[in-house]
Amino acid sequence: MSASARILAQKKEYDAVEGLEHNAHALRETFLAFAKQLKSAQDGAQSIGNVLANWPHMFSVISSFAQVHEATATALAFKDANEPTLEDQPPTRLVRVMIEGANEEPRPSSSK
Repeated sequence: MSASARILAQKKEYDAVEGLEHNAHALRETFLAFAKQLKSAQDGAQSIGNVLANWPHMFSVISSFAQVHEATATALAFKDANEPTLEDQPPTRLVRVMIEGANEEPRPSSSK
C-alpha cells in the first residue's frame, strides 16, 4: 500500500471518528434537553398527584356538608305545623314613646 493511499484511509477514518464525535455530542445535547423536559413533566405530574390526593378529603367535606344541609332541611320540613314561623308572624312594629322634656331645648341658667 502506498503512503498516499494509507494517508487517505487514515483521513477517512479520522473524518468518520470526528463525525461520530459530533453526532455523539448532538445526541448528548438532545438527551439533556429531553431530561429537562422530563423534569418539568415530573413536576407537573407531582402537582397533579397532590391535587388528586386531596380529592377524597374534598368529597368527604362536601358529603358532610350535604348531610348537615339535608338534616336541617328535613327538620324544617317536619316542624310542627301549628308553630308559627317567621313567614307567619306579623312584622315587628316600632313604637315611639314621647318623654316629657326630651325635645325641649335646654334653658339657660339664670344667675342672680
